[in-house]
Order: sequence, then C-alpha cells, then structure tokens
Amino acid sequence: MKIGKVYLGIFDDYTIQRQLLHHILEREKYEVNYSASTQQQLEEYFEHNQVNILLVHSRSVKPRLLQMLGNFILQTERELKIIFYACTDNERPKLPAAFRKYNNNIFYADDDVHSFYKNLEHVTGSFFPKVMQEVMRQKVLLPPEHPFYKIVNSRTMLDILRLLSEGKNFREISTSLHLNEHTIRSYIKKMRLETDSMNITQLVSAAKEFHLI
Repeated sequence: MKIGKVYLGIFDDYTIQRQLLHHILEREKYEVNYSASTQQQLEEYFEHNQVNILLVHSRSVKPRLLQMLGNFILQTERELKIIFYACTDNERPKLPAAFRKYNNNIFYADDDVHSFYKNLEHVTGSFFPKVMQEVMRQKVLLPPEHPFYKIVNSRTMLDILRLLSEGKNFREISTSLHLNEHTIRSYIKKMRLETDSMNITQLVSAAKEFHLI
C-alpha cells in the first residue's frame, strides 16, 4: 500500500450514482481501487484489490451481501471499515449475528451528502478542502428530489445530453441513436421540464455542472 493513501472501494447497483461518487472521490485525491455494481464483481474486486474503506449504498444491500461483508472484515483481520451511505433512520443494514462483534468497523451515513462526507472524514482521519462545499451543494449523491434524478436512470437521455454537448443537431443525434427526430425532441422536452431549463444550452450547462457529461 502506498504511504499516505487511503484506498476505497464502492458498491452501488445504481450505475450513474456510483460513477459520480467515483469521480468526485478521485478528484479529492483518494485512491478508488474499484467500484462494483454486482455482488460477484464485489467479491472478485475485493480479492484482487486492497481497500481500507468500503462504501456501500444501503439500497443495494441484500442478506447475502451482509454475510459477504462480514467475511471481508474477518479476512482483513478487522482492518476493513465499511460505510453504509444513504441510510434512513428505519433502514440501517446490520451484519449477521455471527459478525456483530465487528460492529465497530461499521459506520452509517444518513440520506444526505453532508452526513456522507462527515462519516468519510471521520473514518479516513482526513478532512476535505473548502472546494468540497461546492461539491456538496451540487448534491453529488442525487437524492430523489434532485432535478436529474429521473434522467440518470435513462441511458438514452444521457446519450442525448452527451451528443448535444458535442454540438450535434437533432438529425445527427437521431442517426447516432437510431431513433426518429420526434422521439429525440420529446426526450429533450422532458429533460427541460424536469430540470426547469429554459433552453437546450441551459440544460447542457446544468448537466455539465453535475458531472453527468
């Protein structure tokens, strides 16, 4: 392990959110050794990539995963720390009874960005610079009320945003995505309404601000 580095792993079955989190943490000079979207991936990545801290989205947790996480802590001789993020008061993942003695390795971040970074700062023993205030305002973890929350669930919408940012016109986007122009216009109209954008330029600008394209 490199001296002075904190190695992170991410498990989140929500692809876009995982990618955003990965991007932001690397921007803050953390070493993100892997980000997994399936339990099989997580098991394979953990075997081949050392991590100090594993970030796990609470929504992605299943009973088999909790068993796996307990085994991970055991394999690292209690060195691994796990932060469950986006937790609600009534839904905090718990390790199986056999691993409850490792509860000191587990941390819970509430369903907001400030809580997430507060827990990460505590576990890593390092503090984010002031630029993180900007990132937190951008609500990187995209709560349900976020204007782009629905859009990031659509690969087509993200592809349209990317092509718009490249200066493509409706016909070029239609050809690239194998959709008719009416459908393209319909998607763009829906995205503008969702994000309260006055025009395409504002829509693309907002998508860039939130690191979606």
